[in-house]
Formats: sequence, structure tokens, C-alpha cells
Amino acid sequence: MSQSDNREAIRETARLLTELDRALDESSVIRDIANKTQRLHDLERITGPTRSTRLLRREIMALENRLKLART
Repeated sequence: MSQSDNREAIRETARLLTELDRALDESSVIRDIANKTQRLHDLERITGPTRSTRLLRREIMALENRLKLART
């Protein structure tokens, strides 16, 4: 394998690792959204809308926006 081939393989590996890291970050955000959404529904079922549920809803919206930005 030539040095040029080696460099290309290293670049491709780095690119794939970057994509994997991005996918893992997205997965983490999606799990966080799902968990917070479930907590929100559970709270609202018991207490109805409250200051805490409004804050939680804003957190979820911020996470959803972060996910959208990451995907563009």
C-alpha cells in the first residue's frame, strides 16, 4: 500500500468516525426528547399544565430545534 493510499484510508476512517459521532449525538438527543416527552405527559396527566410542565415543554422544543439544526 502506498503512502497516498494510506493517507486516503486515514481520511476515510476519520470521515466515518465523524459520521458515527454525529449519529450517536443525534441518537442521544432523540432519546432525551422521548424521555422528556414521556415525563411531560405523565406530569400533565396528574397535575395538568403547570409552570414545570411549561418549562419541560420548552426544553423539549429546544432539543427538537437542536436536532433539526444538526441535520441541516
